[in-house]
Amino acid sequence: MRWFAALASAATAILAFGQPPDDPVINCIRGLMTDERFSTIAGKISLGPTETTFAMLADDSRPTDSERAAIGAWAEARDNCVKGGLAWAERAYPAELLALGLQGEHALLALTVELVNKKITYGEYNKRRQAMVDEIRKHAAAVAERLQAQRVAEKQTDEANRDAERRAAEARAQADALNQQAIAAQNDIARRQMAMGLLLNQLRSFQPPAPMVPYQIPIRPVYQTVCSPIGNTVYCTTR
Repeated sequence: MRWFAALASAATAILAFGQPPDDPVINCIRGLMTDERFSTIAGKISLGPTETTFAMLADDSRPTDSERAAIGAWAEARDNCVKGGLAWAERAYPAELLALGLQGEHALLALTVELVNKKITYGEYNKRRQAMVDEIRKHAAAVAERLQAQRVAEKQTDEANRDAERRAAEARAQADALNQQAIAAQNDIARRQMAMGLLLNQLRSFQPPAPMVPYQIPIRPVYQTVCSPIGNTVYCTTR
């Protein structure tokens, strides 16, 4: 299932993961490598996401009956791994990449049938399988590059849209602030006009008080008293 490993690498590039996604399909297939049921074919075909060895490519033998049974059981177990992790893969991988992986899986199953039926040797099987893996990797890399470029373009578009929205929001806020200032200025003018109107009304209705008459101190008359003795009596006259 090396093309699923290729999909994981491609998804890593596209989605900018810190590490390849923890693909349950790959993990399941990796477990088949140590399964005792397939020990008789472990050195003849790649049971997991590993590269094909030179010995595998050079093997011109065909599977024995016991090996054919082991190959069939391995193919069925691997297919179950794919089916078991398909729902996860549909969520984790872009549709185009997942389609490539499933295309490779179907092609490998068909190739495995030829090996089980002894139509081809182990070497032919491994060569054709390696060629399919290389082709899947090439297509996956091309899809990843295109999707990555598309992702970058979308990100730039989103950033430009957010920047435009930010500028529009700032312009609206500035316009609102100016509008509030204008309203405040109009209210201030109205208050001043109202105050001036009240003052004018007060001035129009104002009646000055009557002029004050200066207070004059009354002049007291001057009296003169004259006294004259007449005999033993003193007579006084005031005038």
